[in-house]
Amino acid sequence: MNAYDDKHDSAIRIFEYIEKYNSRRPHSALKGLSPVEFRNKIEKMGK
Repeated sequence: MNAYDDKHDSAIRIFEYIEKYNSRRPHSALKGLSPVEFRNKIEKMGK
């Protein structure tokens, strides 16, 4: 675990982690795809 310099630093790092975690991890509601993979699949289907 990383130590933070101050509250602002911790808020930024935590936000970045949550954004990465939520956009890249597989979701069962998306049939095991990450949101990024799901969006790419939908975009390809629309072309």
